[in-house]
Amino acid sequence: MKSYKTTHHFADSRVVVLVSVCMLLLWLFSSNILLFIGSFCYLLLIGTAHGYVHYMRSVQVDMKQENNYLFVEESDVCQLRFYNSMRFPAFLTLSFRSDEGMDWNGAFTRTNHFYQVQLELPPRAEKRVDLTGIAKKRGTHTWQNVQLTVTDPFNLVNLQLQLQIAPVFHVFPRMKKVRIPETKRWRYGYRSAIASPLLDEMKIIGVKAYEQEAFRSIHWGATAKTGVLSAKKLEPVHADRYAVYLNLVGQHAFMLRPDAEELIEFTAGTCKQLLEMDCSFELWVNSVQGQGVLHIGPGLYRRQLYKVLQLLATLTVRDTPLPSKLFYQTGFRRQQVDAIPLIIGRPPEEVRNWLQVAK
Repeated sequence: MKSYKTTHHFADSRVVVLVSVCMLLLWLFSSNILLFIGSFCYLLLIGTAHGYVHYMRSVQVDMKQENNYLFVEESDVCQLRFYNSMRFPAFLTLSFRSDEGMDWNGAFTRTNHFYQVQLELPPRAEKRVDLTGIAKKRGTHTWQNVQLTVTDPFNLVNLQLQLQIAPVFHVFPRMKKVRIPETKRWRYGYRSAIASPLLDEMKIIGVKAYEQEAFRSIHWGATAKTGVLSAKKLEPVHADRYAVYLNLVGQHAFMLRPDAEELIEFTAGTCKQLLEMDCSFELWVNSVQGQGVLHIGPGLYRRQLYKVLQLLATLTVRDTPLPSKLFYQTGFRRQQVDAIPLIIGRPPEEVRNWLQVAK
């Protein structure tokens, strides 16, 4: 644990040296006992202050965080526990700087995003302080420069201890309401039409010639009326496999768009809508980390959406994107077979057969 001391002007080291020299001269060459006693009491006071803060440095500070993951505008409580095991009262100040993405409420003084919690602990006592954090922006947020200041009763000497405790919040983006576009002529989906309890399709939009479909696909009414074996023409349905592409690159390569945050919210809303449709989906993000493009493989259910939100919470303006052409070439080559691409952001220029969710 790193530590360093600061002193009041009255207890500055140069003043202490000067008073020490004066006391020595008075003791050798003067008989003024009052000045000698005053100098001695001053040195005794300063020495006691230094010894006090050194003795009280063993005060313990712990932190308990309830949740690591929040949505924007959600709140969580961080509980700070201070424990004084010494025989003397402890005069403490906990200070920290918080990211702009979190606001805090509690018993403290605040200057912009700098917070100070001041308290006095009786001997062998424990005190808990609750701080309520409110998420304001998407991203990963924590504290910086967490310091515990221990001072003496006269506030002459301050011992500042660097602490390694800090909450870490992963704030998920908002999920915008999104309508998944319907496929046109090039792809009709893979699901069967909605059926009644008697397995009779309910989304019948017409009659067509019989083409060796299943027996229950025969439209008996039309067959009896026309004398020609006819089949039911069913309404096309959505596909059940999608690949979501988030491209935050603007008109110039390696430059992020100013509305990147809104596109991230569209991505979260799209994945939520696919979850409600019981579709399998994967996510491709135009950002390079490690050896490749950010990618979440195909999956279903809430755990897939949870993975997506975790990934979206980590995106920052410092991420390195690829040129759009290279990004889409990589994704289309490796995506799930027969998955329909859903494009969010700048679309591909040379590839067709994709759907635009947000541009």
